[in-house]
Formats: sequence, C-alpha cells, structure tokens
Amino acid sequence: MRKACCLIAILLVSASLWAQNYKAKYDDKFKYGYIDDAGKWVIAPQYDYAADFGKGLGEVTINGKDGLIDAKGKYIIPCEWDDIDTYYYEKGLVIVKKDNLYGLMDSKGRQLLKCEWSDINCSNIESDSIVVEKNNLSGAFNLKGEQVLPCKFDTGFIKNKWGYYDVSIQKRFGLYDGAGKELVPCKYDATDYYPDEKGFIEVTLGGKKGLCNMSGTEVIPCTHEFIILISGKHYWCKLNGKDVYYDFTGKEIVDPNSLTNDTPTKDGVRLSGNWSFSVDNSERTTSLAGEKIENKSSTSETGNLKLRLFLTDEKYSGGSISGYIAFEAYFKPLKNGYYYYDIDKRYEFATIPDGNYYATLCLLEDDGGYSIVDYLCFDNLITIDNSAERLQSIADALNQTANALNAINNSSNPTLPSPSPGANTPSSGPTLHKVREECSFCHGTGKNPAKEYPPSYGLERTYDKPPCPVCGGRDNHYHKKCPSCNGKGYVEKFKR
Repeated sequence: MRKACCLIAILLVSASLWAQNYKAKYDDKFKYGYIDDAGKWVIAPQYDYAADFGKGLGEVTINGKDGLIDAKGKYIIPCEWDDIDTYYYEKGLVIVKKDNLYGLMDSKGRQLLKCEWSDINCSNIESDSIVVEKNNLSGAFNLKGEQVLPCKFDTGFIKNKWGYYDVSIQKRFGLYDGAGKELVPCKYDATDYYPDEKGFIEVTLGGKKGLCNMSGTEVIPCTHEFIILISGKHYWCKLNGKDVYYDFTGKEIVDPNSLTNDTPTKDGVRLSGNWSFSVDNSERTTSLAGEKIENKSSTSETGNLKLRLFLTDEKYSGGSISGYIAFEAYFKPLKNGYYYYDIDKRYEFATIPDGNYYATLCLLEDDGGYSIVDYLCFDNLITIDNSAERLQSIADALNQTANALNAINNSSNPTLPSPSPGANTPSSGPTLHKVREECSFCHGTGKNPAKEYPPSYGLERTYDKPPCPVCGGRDNHYHKKCPSCNGKGYVEKFKR
C-alpha cells in the first residue's frame, strides 16, 4: 500500500512539473528567469534569454548558446547549442544544432547522433526510424542511435507503414526491410512497397513488370504488361498481349487447361485483397485502406470508377442499396490487366443519425451511369453516437447566452434614488467588449500542431513536397482542426 501511495505521489509530482506554466521575465539587470501565475520568482534570473515554459521545459540561452531546463531549474541539456528543436520531446527526442549541422539527443540529455547531418527527419519515430541527410544523400538510424541504412540513398524516403524502406539510388528503386537488409537492389524504375502473400515483390523496368523473391533474384523477368496473383496458387501475366501463367518457382505453366478452375470467375473490375476502414465521428471522417482494385478483363478498359462506403440498417445482400454515405472516392478508368494498389484515403462525411449500422463497401463503374460491380460486407456493426457533439453545442449556446446576459447586466446603468447621507454610493458597472484573440494553442492556424499520418495513395511518391504551412514538415501528413478554437484560429472573449 505504501509503495502504491509513493508511486501515485511520484506520478502526481511529475504531472505537476509537466503542467507548469512558468512565464519568462527579466529583472532590472536584464537577466531572465521564470515566474509562476502569482508573479513570484520560481527560477532566479540568470539567463541572457528565456522562452516561456512548454511541455514542462524551459529553453534558455547563455552567451548565445541554447539549452533546456526542467521546472526545478535543473539542466536537461546544457547551454552549448546554436539551436534546439523540442517538437519531438514528448517522444523522447530533441534535435540540436551546432555549426549549421544537426544532431540528436534523448529526453535525458544523452547524445544519440553527433552534429554531422545537414537534416534529421524524426517523423517516422513510431516505426523506430530516424532518417538523416548528408551531402544530399540519406541514411537511417533506429531510436538507439544504431545505423540501419548507410547514407548512400536519394533523399526523401521514410520507413513505410508496412515496415520497409522504399529507397532509390540515382532514381533507381529498391526495397530494404526494417533491419536494413536488402530485399531488392536499387536498379528498377519502381518496386512494390511490400512483398505479396507469397513473399514476392513486384518490380518494374522499362515499363515492364516482373517479380523478385526476398533475396532480390528475379523469379519472373521484367518482360510482362501485368502480373496478378490468382487464388494464391499461381501468377497470371500478360506477355506481348498473350496470357501466360507461372508457378512460384518462375516456371511457366504450359498447360492452361489445368488452370480452368483457378482463373478468375468474374471478368471486369473487382475489389481484391484485404480492406479495412475506421470512422471518427467526432471529426466526421472515415479512413479507408485496401490492397487492390483490379481490372481482370483481358480485353476492355473500365469506365470511371467510384468507391462508396454505405451504412445501412439491414445487411446488404445485393441489388440496389440505400443508406448513409460514410466514404466516397473517385478513380480514373483502368486499362485491362491494370490495377490500383495500396489504396488509402480519407473522407469527410455529413452528419449521420445515431444508431448501429451495417457497413458495405461498393465499387461502382460508370457505364452510362454508375452501377455496382463489386462489393464487400463488413461483419461488425458500426455505432454512431452524436451525444457528445449535442452536449457541446448546448454548452456553447448556454455559454454564449450567459456572456450576453453578463454583458447587458454589466453595461446597464439604471437611475437610482439619491443616497442618504453617509450611505455607500453604487457605482455603474463596467462595459464589456467582445474581442477576438489569436488562439494560443494553434497560434492562429486553426490546426492542431500535432501531426496525423493518414494513408497516402499507393501510386504516389512524396519526394519534393512543399513545406507544411502549419509545422514546416515535408513528410506526408495532415493536421486536425485545433481543439481549442475549433479550427477558427481565434477565440472570442469579453473584456472590460
């Protein structure tokens, strides 16, 4: 019991220190220190400059060098750096700068990477990966500071969500696993982002497709228009306009009649592989991820395509469908034998009433009008609950009403009878004015500073993306709306 109490006390103290909101202030000698909300000095003036506390940290400067202190004034990182970036401190990392080169320290002040890199990208730390850059080439380290990939690759890569590095050397692509083992050498126009269910990786060279095994050996040469795994049993390919079939050793199957029962039973465009989705009702967004949309026709191109996720009261079993649309995305026509893969998209939907719904993903094709050509039914019921949003709307309305009544009451100045001698004279209430102030959380952007990592479209590469207007990052991410100002960038207050 005593141990439990001690642990709770430690956690409460830690939380209290993290939540400190100390403000930087200088004294009459222009030395900076920190004061609490009551204006009392809590860290004595001793620094040439100091920034307000954030994340339980104070960034201070002595003799032009930056460091970090905790809420007790103890140095976490001494003042010996030209610049310090604490954006990833909550993840245990701090980027430091010296002589225009970057290094990395952990949250306890231990140096993980020396200051020898022209850039450090920590946006991949959830995948135990830090990408560094030197002389316009990139490599990778893990969170222990151990080098995983040598610094010899083109810049712009990250560890993908499947745990693989999709890298290139002079724009020739290859694939490495998360431990830095080469799976496919960097000699192709493109590679798939991960091995298929049989452990083969699709590669492209000169516009033709082939397959490599996990040792980088071409099992099927890059001479084919397309390659599709059929029923997990063999590969169906198109070679100079003709159908050819291969087993998993790369040997051609010369008797197509033996594959009659294995060839696709449905011609045309179909949903393939695993599909999943998530609904965030608070943000009214749906994220959808799937493996492939394939055109299995051997002769014809599709029309325009559309994906829709329907929420219905009854489980769908075919035919027409009516329900609430939780997701929608459009795709251009697919040539015969081609496919879209690594599909990962996000959609903002309108309000859906409370209830439990069945979810059905429909693939629609425009053939003079959109019609369903394939669908997937998900087993689990989806619960939509808008009660929190309704309560927040009521609270906002009551708050606005209270502020308005308060303003009217305080601004009124009724005529009172003359006071009797010696009585206290009532004073008129001060007038309140409604003012807009920049949101202190998002600093006017209307966006949550925290990065979100939505799926990116599978055929897209993110090499020369412009800096994010919110955080300056160049990796593929987005920001949700600010929870403090609800995305407006400002807050409204009444002031005298």
